[in-house]
Amino acid sequence: MLSGSYALTTSYWEDQDHLHAAEALLKSLGLSDNVNQAVSELSGGELRRAEIARLMLQNPNVMLLDEPLNHLDLHQQKATQDILLNHLAAHNNAALWVEHDLNRARAIASHAVLLKGDGSWQVGKAGDLLTAANLSQLLNTPLQSIGEQDYLSVSY
Repeated sequence: MLSGSYALTTSYWEDQDHLHAAEALLKSLGLSDNVNQAVSELSGGELRRAEIARLMLQNPNVMLLDEPLNHLDLHQQKATQDILLNHLAAHNNAALWVEHDLNRARAIASHAVLLKGDGSWQVGKAGDLLTAANLSQLLNTPLQSIGEQDYLSVSY
């Protein structure tokens, strides 16, 4: 994970600030027990969280995230999502987050881009774009909003 701080330092060796930051990130993501474990020995979910920790250690102004919660169980999805969102907010950073979970996208996005099969696209505020009608048309699948939370669902 400390390889994530390589771009931030002018020396070959990590400094104490980077070590402390890395330890804090690993702890927040539940990876403290994996510190001395080889990357090849990590589970898919542990590896995904370690990759996210490495990215957060770099603290880029804009994070490019492609399904960042993939390979995580439900509990870890929510915890890691909250850690990522809090990190972005605390550092006033942004993320371009590719997400196929429509309900998660609607819950966390401020803006959205809908990419259509014919090469056209729409961009705007998430609340305006991520509607059942727009997404039904985009996905060529009838979706319905259900419940007070307005969750999207498809009939199986």
